[in-house]
Amino acid sequence: MIINVKEITGPYCGQYDEGELLYNVVCPLLLEKQSIVLDFSGVALLSSSFLNAAISKLFHKFGADFLISHLFITGMKKVDRFVLNRMIKEAKEIRDYQPI
Repeated sequence: MIINVKEITGPYCGQYDEGELLYNVVCPLLLEKQSIVLDFSGVALLSSSFLNAAISKLFHKFGADFLISHLFITGMKKVDRFVLNRMIKEAKEIRDYQPI
């Protein structure tokens, strides 16, 4: 299934609550084990706050192994991809953290 992010949030993805809108669309589909393509084409602004709500929460809930095989991202600007990759790394570290 292809989900056009701009159709859900508009071209400015800057706030946490906008990310939650996307999360609320994607999460139930992933619970059904559907494969999803998030298309960020036409998104003019993408903040880390939005990505935390939309994507990082998915890594906390489903884990990296599941998402690598079920969630695909396209149409994202290079700078936004850099921020996303950094956030994914942090989300994986938090999920894998074991207190001493």
